[in-house]
Amino acid sequence: METLQALQAQVLQLQKDNERYRCMEKCSSQLKETSEKASINCQNKFPEGISSCQLYLSSPTYRLVGKGKVHNTSGDLLHHRPLPDGHLKVSVDVVLDKDALLPIPDIVSETTLLRDAIGSFVAWPLDLIFIDDETPTKPASKDKGILRHNESVASQKEVFAQGSQQLSQKIDMATAGAIRLLDMEEDIFGYSCTETIGKEDLEHIFRHQELGVGVIHTYIRFLYDNFMRGNDQLSNRFRFVSSSLVNKALICREPDSCREYLVKRFMASSTNNLYLWPYNSGCHWLLLAIDPLKEVVYFLNSIDGEWTNYPDMKQLVDTSIKVFRSQRQARVPRTKSSNITWIKVVLYSATVSIADTL
Repeated sequence: METLQALQAQVLQLQKDNERYRCMEKCSSQLKETSEKASINCQNKFPEGISSCQLYLSSPTYRLVGKGKVHNTSGDLLHHRPLPDGHLKVSVDVVLDKDALLPIPDIVSETTLLRDAIGSFVAWPLDLIFIDDETPTKPASKDKGILRHNESVASQKEVFAQGSQQLSQKIDMATAGAIRLLDMEEDIFGYSCTETIGKEDLEHIFRHQELGVGVIHTYIRFLYDNFMRGNDQLSNRFRFVSSSLVNKALICREPDSCREYLVKRFMASSTNNLYLWPYNSGCHWLLLAIDPLKEVVYFLNSIDGEWTNYPDMKQLVDTSIKVFRSQRQARVPRTKSSNITWIKVVLYSATVSIADTL
């Protein structure tokens, strides 16, 4: 009898110990979850407003896949919907990994690849966004090869940051993240608009980093002011196409609006007009010089490659020229009716001569 009572007492004690252990485990789990949520939702490291950033992915390897701007504003929406927890809205300017997938596919445009999101907004995980001044680090991993790679990347960034400190001071603006607004008059792109240029855009220029649309448009404004304004010969010869209204993302998502804009630009042309269009392929900038009346497209690529590598871009240009031909009721030989002439301009060193091909 005494043995049975002793066993019952031991069982009761074990039940109490087990219950206490479960309670402690539950509390520990809740505390960890709360801590992780607080860490994820903490946006102190992101300055309020718009900042230039680097975009990383952690799978299948931890790597830099693109650059853009993070929009950290209260109550911000993505395609009229609240952002997922632990994410911020970013605009994609440059893609460094052409095969990178979006962390969250864009259900509106049905975009899954990062390279197809250039010029548009997407949701990106907080812990994979780094302001350009930061040095990203990766949590401990069993993959020693990845760790060594990240240490190398981090050390290179630190050395680069130290070497460019004096340069940053020279181009520093009144406040960090300050912006300048540049008016683009109608004669430049066929419509008036305002371009936004931030401190980080200037740094990209001086440090020879990847350039966004704003920088390209600012340079176009410089060319217009210094060479074309007041010069009828040049202003009647050269015109520009906006990379904001015709880009890789919009060609995939809104091809009709891109075609309408190009045709409208072409309809305003006179004899011998040449339209210059900077086009970001997702990895680097190309330049197209389009003569819609002669139906000739000059293709400039700083790295070796053919226009056939960019079928969406080529199809848009060909279709726009054909619509332009139809609207002006032009007659062309039957052998020419379905073919637009494309010419690859050969680049010599850093000098490009279009005149030799005209």
